[in-house]
Amino acid sequence: MVTKPKTAQHAAAALQLQGRTPAKATPKKKTARAVGDDGIQQWDAYIADAEPDVEPWRMRLPDGELLEVGCPDSDTVEAVTLHMLQGNTNAIFETLFGEEHAETLLNLTAKKAFTARPKLVNDVLTHFNINSADLPESDASST
Repeated sequence: MVTKPKTAQHAAAALQLQGRTPAKATPKKKTARAVGDDGIQQWDAYIADAEPDVEPWRMRLPDGELLEVGCPDSDTVEAVTLHMLQGNTNAIFETLFGEEHAETLLNLTAKKAFTARPKLVNDVLTHFNINSADLPESDASST
C-alpha cells in the first residue's frame, strides 16, 4: 500500500528513489565552505550556503493577475507561526501574501470550503519545504 509523503521533501525523496525527479527540483550546487586563515567557517559563506535554491510559488488569480510569493525569510516564518498559534487567519494571509493579495485571497475564499484557506497557506509553506517540524513551538505551556 502506497502512503502519501508528509512533506514536499519526502515526496522529492520518494521520486528520486523511483528514478524520477520533481518538476521544480533544482539541486543546489554544493559549495566549498569558505574558511578563513584561522580555519573557521566565515559567516557570509555560511549564510550563502543556507540560501534556498527554489522558485517562487506562483498562482494565476481569476482576474488573470499572477500571484508570486518568494521564499519567506526567518522573520516572516516566525510571524506566520505566531499568527497560526493565535488563530489569526487575516494576519497569516497579510504576512505571507502581503496586504493587497491577502485581501483578494480572503475575499476569493470567503464562501468556499473551510479548507481552502489552510490549504493555500500549507501549499505555499510546503513549496518551500517548510513543515510543522520546522516551525517554532509555542512556549505558552511553560508560562
